[in-house]
Amino acid sequence: MTGVHAAVMEDAAWVDCDQAHDRLTIRYGAASRDDPRATVFWSLVDYTRRPDGDPDHVSALRSARYSCRLSGGQFEVVLQPKPMNHNLQGLCGAIVRGSATVLRDGRTIMPERVLETGECAGPPRRIEAIAVPGKGGPVVVDEVREAD
Repeated sequence: MTGVHAAVMEDAAWVDCDQAHDRLTIRYGAASRDDPRATVFWSLVDYTRRPDGDPDHVSALRSARYSCRLSGGQFEVVLQPKPMNHNLQGLCGAIVRGSATVLRDGRTIMPERVLETGECAGPPRRIEAIAVPGKGGPVVVDEVREAD
């Protein structure tokens, strides 16, 4: 029998700059760390380790930045991790969600939005996609609420 390796799926975001359609899109969902196009939010968390090597406490949070030139200017997306608990051994400590902020020419056009909210074991509210038109106009946020 061949060994099978199951990828651990973690909260992640993808940033797509579509110059042909003059649109910037941020998608949110689950990905493995092996997906080269995904920003896995856990990968932006620095943490201390317990003596047994397991993660212990968050020591620093980093951000990922993506730039995109569209007809309306230079866009930048800032992705940041949002740990549910900085004590990684505590309640919800293994869950790291994320947020996104969008700037155009250095000015914020979409303030930081947490991409998933809710209790760690309860039904969340999740943003599946954010579409930003290149020439202006409203930022479109596709949000869903999981059933109880």
